[in-house]
Amino acid sequence: MKKESKRKWLKLFLWFGGIAGLLCIIAISIFAYLFYDLINNPFNDQKFDETIWKEFHQNDDPDNPRGNMAYHLRDRVLKDGMNMQEVRSLLGIPDYSEGKDFMRYNLGMWSGFRIDPDSFDIHFDEHGGISHIEIIQH
Repeated sequence: MKKESKRKWLKLFLWFGGIAGLLCIIAISIFAYLFYDLINNPFNDQKFDETIWKEFHQNDDPDNPRGNMAYHLRDRVLKDGMNMQEVRSLLGIPDYSEGKDFMRYNLGMWSGFRIDPDSFDIHFDEHGGISHIEIIQH
């Protein structure tokens, strides 16, 4: 009887150990997936450099260094309320299009499978100041 009891507990222990191991693997996978963007994000590799940004106007290079500056430009350099003239002075003439409430700059081909271009889209409110900025994969 004691042998059967030990086997029963051993099976139970192995079963729960297997479930605990599987849960650990799932938790590690979720953690890795969530933080992959922080580890391998091409848009946050460099600080904004106005000279380099302007040098790559109308440049279709997939490895355009503008892409590496996008988050720093969005989060630290451009401020809510800046008007189009201030943005144009800092970034130069937009690569793609410009309207009364919109400017679009080429970033290269950084996201996804790197087959579609990315753009840095700046939107302006009815008062002419920056309302929001998007990084778009086309």
